[in-house]
Amino acid sequence: MRKKSPQVALERFRHVVGEVRDFIAAVAADGANGQIKARCYDHAVIWTYRAFEEFVLDILVAQINKDPSHLYDNVGVRFGANPTVAQCEYLLVGDRYFDFRGHSGLVVFVKKVSPANSALETAVKDAERRKAFEILVGLRNYVSHESDQSKVAALRAMRHWEPNRKNLGSAGQWLRVQKQGQTRLERLFSKLDELAESMKEALA
Repeated sequence: MRKKSPQVALERFRHVVGEVRDFIAAVAADGANGQIKARCYDHAVIWTYRAFEEFVLDILVAQINKDPSHLYDNVGVRFGANPTVAQCEYLLVGDRYFDFRGHSGLVVFVKKVSPANSALETAVKDAERRKAFEILVGLRNYVSHESDQSKVAALRAMRHWEPNRKNLGSAGQWLRVQKQGQTRLERLFSKLDELAESMKEALA
C-alpha cells in the first residue's frame, strides 16, 4: 500500500517555494513596474498557500498511516490497520475539498488525527510560527476576495509583525518591501519552512 512520506511532503513544499522564488526573481529581472511586481507577489501568496495546504494534507495522511486508531475513534468508521490514501482523505474531509480555514481549523484537523498534546499539535501551536501561518492565511484571503472583511482580517494578522500597522494597500506591495535585508515574503517563507520542518519531525 502506498503511504505518504513526511520527508517527501516537506521536499515537495520546499520545491514549490523554490519555484515561487524563481518566479519573483524573473519578474524583477524583467524590469516590471511596481504595480506588476505587486501583483506577482499577490500570486506568490496564493501559490504558497496552495503548496502549504497540500503539505498539511500529506502530513495528516502520514499521521493516519502511522496510527489510524485516533482518527477511527473520532469518526466512528474503521478501514483496517492500513487505510489507503484515498480512505484517509475521505475520513478527513468526506466529499468536500480540503480547507483548514485558518489556524484554529488546522488545530482541529491535527486533533482529529492525533492524541491531545501530541508532538504534531505542539508543532502547529508554536507561537512564532503560528503568526506566520496566520499572516499567510490572512493575505491569501485578501488577495482572493479583496473584500472589506478580508482586509480587516489581513491587517489583524499583519499586526503580529507590525503592531502599529493601520492600513493596507495590497498584499503584494506589503510583501515586497525589504526589512532587515530581506523582503517580508522571504521572512514568511523562512517561518513557514520552520513550521513545516517541525511538523515533519513530529512524525519521526
